[in-house]
Amino acid sequence: MRMCDINDDYARVEGRRYADADEWRDAHREFFQGESVTEFLGATAVINDDTLVVTERFRLVSSAATGPMSDFESTAPSVLWGARLYGNPCRECDFNWVISTTDAISLVQDIPELYAARLNSASGTETLADLTWSVSAYVSHVSDNLRIWSERFAGARISGESAVAGSDQDLLGVARRYNEINLRAALWSLHWTVEEWADSMRMALVAGTHLHHSDRGVLSVEDIARSNAHDASHHRWDIERIITTNDRTLQRRS
Repeated sequence: MRMCDINDDYARVEGRRYADADEWRDAHREFFQGESVTEFLGATAVINDDTLVVTERFRLVSSAATGPMSDFESTAPSVLWGARLYGNPCRECDFNWVISTTDAISLVQDIPELYAARLNSASGTETLADLTWSVSAYVSHVSDNLRIWSERFAGARISGESAVAGSDQDLLGVARRYNEINLRAALWSLHWTVEEWADSMRMALVAGTHLHHSDRGVLSVEDIARSNAHDASHHRWDIERIITTNDRTLQRRS
C-alpha cells in the first residue's frame, strides 16, 4: 500500500508506541533518509505519500520459552522479545519482563548499592570456569552497556538524529581489558553511570524519543529500560554465582 494509506490503527499496533499514523510516517521517513541508510544506498531515499510499503500482521500463538502467549498479546514488543528469549520470568535471574518503565528505571538505580554491598569483601578477580569474565568485568560491562544506551538516547533527543549502529560487547571487553579493571574503580564508574542513564531515560521518555537501530529496528525508551534492567539483573545473578562458589571453595580449604 501507499505510505499515505497507513492508518492510525496500523501505526499503533506495530508496537513502537506511535501515537498515530503521522508519527509512524515521520519515524520511518527519518530512518530511511538517515545517515546510515543513505550511506548504505549511496543516495538519499526518496520517500513521499506515494511510496509503496509492504505491511504484514502476525499473531504469535505459542512460544517454546513461554508457552501460550495469551497473557502477553497486548504487551510491548520488549516484553515479548524478552519472554521468548529468556522466559518470563527469566529462567536464570528471575527477571519479570512485565515491568513498567518506571519500575525498570528504579531497578537499575538500585543496582550500584546492591552490587557494592555484595562485593564489599571481593577482590574483583573472582570468576568461574564456565565464564569468560571476572566480577570486575561484569560490573564494567553493566556500566558500559548503560552508558552506551544513555548516550544514544541523549544524542537522538538533542540532535534529532535517531539512527544508531550496533556494538559488540565482547570486543569492547577486550579493548577495555575488563578483567584487569580495579573493582573499586568499576563500582565508582557504575554509580555515576547509573545516575546519568536514569536522567537520559527520563528525558527521552518525556520527549518521546525513539532510536532506529541498525539491527533491531525502532526502539523505544520502554524497550531499552526493560532490556537494560534485565542486563543489570542478569549479571547480578552471574556475580552472585561467582561469589557464592568462591566462598564455598574457600570454606572447604579452611
